[in-house]
Amino acid sequence: MKTLCTLIVGLFSIVLIGCSSNSSMGKIDIGGHGFIRSPQQKIAVLEGGQDGAALGLIKVNQYFHLYVEPGVHKFTGMFNDGHGNGITTSVSLQAGKTYYFQIVQLPAIYTQDILIKPRHVSDATVEMASFTNTTPGQVLAKPGKALVYFYYALTTKEQAAIQTQQEKNKMLEKKLGCTDTQMREGTCQ
Repeated sequence: MKTLCTLIVGLFSIVLIGCSSNSSMGKIDIGGHGFIRSPQQKIAVLEGGQDGAALGLIKVNQYFHLYVEPGVHKFTGMFNDGHGNGITTSVSLQAGKTYYFQIVQLPAIYTQDILIKPRHVSDATVEMASFTNTTPGQVLAKPGKALVYFYYALTTKEQAAIQTQQEKNKMLEKKLGCTDTQMREGTCQ
């Protein structure tokens, strides 16, 4: 009986560590509607499809801008580790105008989609106001070019799910007497 109890406790510990490792690797459950990646995961913005040229790399609650030639452009977002399914957005850009695009993680069960969606300037500036880099508005237009902003913000639901996951991780760390790093590396004793 004592051996059986020891086996059950050991199995329970392995399951807990495995669950913690899974969340530490960046999959955060969104209330039964699939998962998103953790905010530490960077997203590459590409010109063209999933194999297109990289325009920039972005973290959550940040933005970048660039000048592009007028005309039809296709933008795609991919996790910088190559995972996920980037959905290509095709837009027609005009010289002298400013455009805003939000990068969105769509909750998924398996392969996660990343969407780049056009946003109105009023919505974008409100969403970007608390970002870690400076707020837009200081950049001047260049003649013959379109000014394009890309920004990456989590939804309220995603932020709540991440906070819940972080609280669970802290409780598990305390219960097991391990650090987050030890659990992620599988060295928790």
